Amino acid sequence: MDDTLPEIDLKSLQKENPDTKGWIYYPVLGINYPIMQDKDNTFYIKHTFSGDKNAAGSVFLDCYGNPDFMDDNTYIFGHNMKNGSMFGRIKEIRKEDTVKDNPYFWIYTEEEWKKYQIFSYHDANADKKDIAFQIEFENKQAFQKFIKDVTIQSEEKLDVEVKDTDKIVSLSTCTSNSSLRLVVHGVLVK
Repeated sequence: MDDTLPEIDLKSLQKENPDTKGWIYYPVLGINYPIMQDKDNTFYIKHTFSGDKNAAGSVFLDCYGNPDFMDDNTYIFGHNMKNGSMFGRIKEIRKEDTVKDNPYFWIYTEEEWKKYQIFSYHDANADKKDIAFQIEFENKQAFQKFIKDVTIQSEEKLDVEVKDTDKIVSLSTCTSNSSLRLVVHGVLVK
């Protein structure tokens, strides 16, 4: 699969829109988009890469996330669009064997493609400070607790080892229940 990754000219995209921080690719779910980031998490909810107002918005990096995707846990958000665009097909991860047959998604940064292995997916409460949305950790023990908790919450037992020295990217989208978000956690493997 690594040989068929799309060619991304990130520098050209950044000339067109400096808010471009990378590219996310998970072909089995139709995810193949630039990753945007603004000073807050409101602009790209309803704006496209080109800045046009649009209900689909963009896939975007949490405003507190490091654009090198090397925080302990980096969040990327996308709308659950009915037409399947953005993160509209991410719910298909719940279909039998989807993760087993397609365990990796990729993120392109200025340096390289980074490969992430999915180790957990589950619904998380959007109305409170659910542990699934934690991005900063006091110490490695707190990060290890986060890893353990989201692994336990996973809807499918996935045999993936995640250490407190690893880097995680979490994908989040809304669900049909306005108080829940579907969250997919992947650990950097390459």
